[in-house]
Amino acid sequence: GVGGQVFMPEVNPKVKQLRGGFAGDLAVVGGLYAETGRLVREAGANVLVAGTYVFHASSCRDAIASLRGANV
Repeated sequence: GVGGQVFMPEVNPKVKQLRGGFAGDLAVVGGLYAETGRLVREAGANVLVAGTYVFHASSCRDAIASLRGANV
């Protein structure tokens, strides 16, 4: 992929559908930051791949925590 991709909201219904019949890991890549991370976690994704958001953040630790759903 290319860094800085835009999140595609049409992914969420697909993640929900997959989660309905699949118990394994579901990864989402691209356009992830705190809010979109929350959305894909709620849809059922459990692996989030976020490069630009994490590495451009003032605190990588806080960015990762926000992707995990922790209040920072």
